Amino acid sequence: MQSFAVGWLVVQLAVADGAPQRAPLYLGLVGASRAIPGLTAGLFAGTYSDRVADRRRMLLAVQLGGGAIAAALAALAFADRLGVIPLMVATAMIPWPDIAL
Repeated sequence: MQSFAVGWLVVQLAVADGAPQRAPLYLGLVGASRAIPGLTAGLFAGTYSDRVADRRRMLLAVQLGGGAIAAALAALAFADRLGVIPLMVATAMIPWPDIAL
């Protein structure tokens, strides 16, 4: 659901900027900003999660962090202060649930 909402928001931001032809570029950049950290950090996160004694606490921390980032994105969007660059940074920071498992 969040991936769909971010994609929709990117298209809306491109239209609001007066450059709807840039929507595919913005979508690609946001998708890359979400995929690259997951691909690069996946091995390290998997190793770390296998060594952590309390996996429940780690999963809770990851989910709370993702929720905080999503809440910050929502607040920026409702305040009409969200741009493509902050959106790319935020989507890069949102943890993938399957990495933490």
